[in-house]
Amino acid sequence: MRATITTKPAQPRSATTSTRRAEQDEPRRSALGPAAVSPAAFGRAALGTAVRGAVGLPLAVAAVPLALTGGARRAARVQLAVLRRFSPQRVRPGAPTANPVRVLAHSLLAVLPALAAFAATAVGAFTVYSGYLYFLRPDASFALGHPFTADRHFDDAWGGPTLVGAWLTHSLVALGIQVLALGAVHLLTAVQDRAARLLLAPASVSAADPAPVPVPATAAASR
Repeated sequence: MRATITTKPAQPRSATTSTRRAEQDEPRRSALGPAAVSPAAFGRAALGTAVRGAVGLPLAVAAVPLALTGGARRAARVQLAVLRRFSPQRVRPGAPTANPVRVLAHSLLAVLPALAAFAATAVGAFTVYSGYLYFLRPDASFALGHPFTADRHFDDAWGGPTLVGAWLTHSLVALGIQVLALGAVHLLTAVQDRAARLLLAPASVSAADPAPVPVPATAAASR
């Protein structure tokens, strides 16, 4: 007597199932958003934004001679390395697909937002001295011996007439300027990243995986 057992072919996972699972996971990811950001993580993100604002313009300018002298791929690789280091979610993994024309076009598109980001970063950096280190400025350091006592030199200063009041006020103004500068740099680097994705990033890969071919398995047992 022979018994034939036929297994049911495996069904490929549909795109609807994947989408539904992603929608179910989305609230979970959102719940881990702002509440899960620690001060240290925020500080690292702010520092990364400032670094990108400082290096974007030099990289865009340096890419031009590299592209004209056979180093287009190297220029694109450096651009993407910086992008992946500080904003990995904005670019696909893989080697750059770059040529001189693409690299030059990227520099042309990125140079203006990179210049604006560089200027905003420079302003934010200057406020460290003008605000947080206000008490070390030549026009304020003379009052270090009496920081809580009114001084006529601070009558027209923000937060005067004491050194402590002027320092606190200037520090708060510096903080506000830095927040605005970081926000501007974040938006400006997003423009640069879009240009990098269009011209330098690896070619996209289709998100839909090929459906597997079901292979029926048949086992015969006799007794």
